[in-house]
Amino acid sequence: MIDKYEINRSLAINLLRTREAVMDRFRPMLASAKLTEQQWRVLRGLSEHGATDAGKLASIACILPQSLSRIVKNFEKKHLIKMETDSNDARKIILSLTNNGEVLMKEATLESKKIYAQLIEDFGEDNLADLLDKLDLLRDSLEKE
Repeated sequence: MIDKYEINRSLAINLLRTREAVMDRFRPMLASAKLTEQQWRVLRGLSEHGATDAGKLASIACILPQSLSRIVKNFEKKHLIKMETDSNDARKIILSLTNNGEVLMKEATLESKKIYAQLIEDFGEDNLADLLDKLDLLRDSLEKE
Protein backbone atom coordinates (compact mmCIF):
# COMPACT_ATOMS: atom_id res chain seq x y z
CA MET A 1 0.00 0.00 0.00
CA ILE A 2 1.23 3.50 -0.84
CA ASP A 3 1.79 5.72 2.17
CA LYS A 4 0.10 8.80 0.75
CA TYR A 5 1.33 10.89 3.65
CA GLU A 6 5.05 10.29 3.06
CA ILE A 7 6.34 13.21 0.98
CA ASN A 8 8.82 11.06 -0.96
CA ARG A 9 5.93 8.84 -2.12
CA SER A 10 3.65 11.77 -2.94
CA LEU A 11 2.49 11.66 -6.55
CA ALA A 12 2.64 15.44 -6.94
CA ILE A 13 6.16 15.65 -5.49
CA ASN A 14 7.40 12.76 -7.63
CA LEU A 15 5.91 14.30 -10.77
CA LEU A 16 7.61 17.62 -9.98
CA ARG A 17 10.97 15.99 -9.26
CA THR A 18 10.76 13.91 -12.43
CA ARG A 19 9.81 16.96 -14.49
CA GLU A 20 12.84 18.80 -13.13
CA ALA A 21 15.14 15.86 -13.89
CA VAL A 22 13.82 15.69 -17.45
CA MET A 23 13.98 19.45 -17.98
CA ASP A 24 17.56 19.57 -16.65
CA ARG A 25 18.48 17.67 -19.81
CA PHE A 26 16.71 20.16 -22.08
CA ARG A 27 17.59 23.46 -20.39
CA PRO A 28 21.07 23.81 -21.97
CA MET A 29 19.49 23.44 -25.43
CA LEU A 30 16.82 26.00 -24.54
CA ALA A 31 19.45 28.39 -23.18
CA SER A 32 21.52 28.12 -26.35
CA ALA A 33 18.38 28.88 -28.39
CA LYS A 34 17.59 31.75 -25.96
CA LEU A 35 14.17 30.28 -25.20
CA THR A 36 12.28 29.77 -21.97
CA GLU A 37 10.42 26.52 -21.35
CA GLN A 38 7.10 28.24 -22.04
CA GLN A 39 8.41 29.79 -25.26
CA TRP A 40 9.67 26.38 -26.39
CA ARG A 41 6.27 24.80 -25.78
CA VAL A 42 4.57 27.55 -27.82
CA LEU A 43 6.97 27.20 -30.75
CA ARG A 44 6.85 23.43 -30.60
CA GLY A 45 3.05 23.49 -30.56
CA LEU A 46 3.00 25.64 -33.68
CA SER A 47 5.69 23.55 -35.33
CA GLU A 48 3.78 20.32 -34.76
CA HIS A 49 0.20 21.57 -35.26
CA GLY A 50 0.69 24.30 -37.86
CA ALA A 51 -1.42 27.46 -37.92
CA THR A 52 -3.54 27.37 -34.78
CA ASP A 53 -5.89 29.71 -32.98
CA ALA A 54 -4.54 31.24 -29.79
CA GLY A 55 -6.96 29.44 -27.47
CA LYS A 56 -6.08 26.02 -28.84
CA LEU A 57 -2.35 26.84 -28.77
CA ALA A 58 -2.57 27.84 -25.10
CA SER A 59 -4.07 24.42 -24.38
CA ILE A 60 -1.51 22.58 -26.52
CA ALA A 61 1.39 24.40 -24.86
CA CYS A 62 -0.05 24.08 -21.32
CA ILE A 63 0.17 27.82 -20.84
CA LEU A 64 -2.22 30.47 -19.55
CA PRO A 65 -3.76 32.65 -22.30
CA GLN A 66 -2.29 35.78 -20.67
CA SER A 67 1.20 34.29 -20.78
CA LEU A 68 0.69 33.20 -24.37
CA SER A 69 -0.34 36.73 -25.33
CA ARG A 70 2.89 38.14 -23.87
CA ILE A 71 5.03 35.48 -25.60
CA VAL A 72 3.27 35.98 -28.94
CA LYS A 73 3.85 39.74 -28.84
CA ASN A 74 7.53 39.13 -28.12
CA PHE A 75 7.83 36.54 -30.89
CA GLU A 76 6.01 38.77 -33.36
CA LYS A 77 8.58 41.54 -32.72
CA LYS A 78 11.34 38.98 -33.34
CA HIS A 79 9.61 37.82 -36.55
CA LEU A 80 9.21 34.25 -35.28
CA ILE A 81 5.39 34.17 -35.26
CA LYS A 82 2.79 35.87 -37.38
CA MET A 83 -0.73 36.71 -36.26
CA GLU A 84 -3.73 36.81 -38.57
CA THR A 85 -7.43 37.21 -37.96
CA ASP A 86 -9.43 34.05 -38.64
CA SER A 87 -11.33 34.54 -41.90
CA ASN A 88 -14.30 32.61 -40.48
CA ASP A 89 -14.40 34.30 -37.06
CA ALA A 90 -12.92 37.78 -36.64
CA ARG A 91 -12.72 37.24 -32.86
CA LYS A 92 -10.11 34.50 -33.29
CA ILE A 93 -6.43 35.07 -33.90
CA ILE A 94 -4.56 32.46 -35.93
CA LEU A 95 -0.90 32.05 -35.07
CA SER A 96 1.75 30.45 -37.26
CA LEU A 97 5.51 30.27 -37.53
CA THR A 98 7.32 32.62 -39.87
CA ASN A 99 10.26 31.40 -41.95
CA ASN A 100 12.55 32.60 -39.14
CA GLY A 101 10.47 30.64 -36.63
CA GLU A 102 10.64 27.53 -38.76
CA VAL A 103 14.43 27.80 -39.05
CA LEU A 104 14.78 28.23 -35.28
CA MET A 105 12.56 25.22 -34.66
CA LYS A 106 14.37 23.07 -37.20
CA GLU A 107 17.70 23.74 -35.47
CA ALA A 108 16.34 23.37 -31.92
CA THR A 109 14.39 20.22 -32.81
CA LEU A 110 17.55 18.50 -34.03
CA GLU A 111 19.18 19.07 -30.64
CA SER A 112 15.97 18.15 -28.81
CA LYS A 113 15.80 14.82 -30.65
CA LYS A 114 19.37 14.00 -29.58
CA ILE A 115 18.48 14.71 -25.96
CA TYR A 116 15.31 12.66 -26.24
CA ALA A 117 17.26 9.75 -27.79
CA GLN A 118 19.65 9.80 -24.82
CA LEU A 119 16.71 9.86 -22.42
CA ILE A 120 15.28 6.79 -24.19
CA GLU A 121 18.66 5.07 -24.03
CA ASP A 122 18.91 5.76 -20.29
CA PHE A 123 15.32 4.85 -19.35
CA GLY A 124 14.34 2.42 -22.10
CA GLU A 125 11.91 2.91 -24.96
CA ASP A 126 9.37 0.44 -23.55
CA ASN A 127 9.60 2.00 -20.08
CA LEU A 128 9.02 5.46 -21.51
CA ALA A 129 6.07 4.33 -23.64
CA ASP A 130 4.56 2.56 -20.61
CA LEU A 131 5.07 5.61 -18.39
CA LEU A 132 3.46 7.93 -20.95
CA ASP A 133 0.50 5.55 -21.33
CA LYS A 134 0.06 5.39 -17.55
CA LEU A 135 0.26 9.18 -17.22
CA ASP A 136 -2.39 9.54 -19.95
CA LEU A 137 -4.58 7.05 -18.07
CA LEU A 138 -4.10 8.91 -14.77
CA ARG A 139 -4.87 12.28 -16.35
CA ASP A 140 -7.94 10.93 -18.12
CA SER A 141 -9.27 9.39 -14.90
CA LEU A 142 -8.73 12.64 -12.98
CA GLU A 143 -10.35 14.79 -15.69
CA LYS A 144 -13.51 12.69 -15.56
CA GLU A 145 -14.31 14.22 -12.19
